[in-house]
Amino acid sequence: MRKTLFTVIAMATISGCVTETYRPRNYAELVISDNYNFFKSRRIAVLPFIVSGEKENTRYTESDKLSTKLMKMGFTVVERTLLEQVFSELKLSLTGAISPDKLKQIGGMLSVDLIVFGTLEMGYAPARGTGEGWGQGAYYFLTSVSVRMVDVTTGEVMVSAYCDKDRIPYGRNMIEEIAESIRRDLIDFDGKKKDE
Repeated sequence: MRKTLFTVIAMATISGCVTETYRPRNYAELVISDNYNFFKSRRIAVLPFIVSGEKENTRYTESDKLSTKLMKMGFTVVERTLLEQVFSELKLSLTGAISPDKLKQIGGMLSVDLIVFGTLEMGYAPARGTGEGWGQGAYYFLTSVSVRMVDVTTGEVMVSAYCDKDRIPYGRNMIEEIAESIRRDLIDFDGKKKDE
């Protein structure tokens, strides 16, 4: 009798655990404009990310990672060399501010709906025993990532995402967390908008 009762309790407990839906945690903070429509704004250009506090202040690795993730979500991403040609033709810097008129011009020349801007904040860890100097063993590390998807016709920020090193568990990647939050929340967001 005890064995049967134990088996029933164990099965009830296990079945309760199995039927529970797993919802991954969002480690990135994400805001989506009410005016954004994923099904109309899918062609994008991703600028190289600006790195604050460094002389060489653009990074392609992180923006390329995000481009790949966005492509997996169904966005059409313009090739970086085409983007660089347009910026060169318009005599613009990839790291400079862009006026609304230039934003529209870039959008028209590239046939894109959105331009993705990103900023990386870097931290510095000095070498041990060397004070503030750049001794052997000192290094920079990524402390936060900010991403904005801007509509080229209106200049409105349609999607804004932020993640910092204190929000994510050790070993997780901030760019991947932002991409995952965009994927998850855009699917939920657009599903809700279509039902309204």
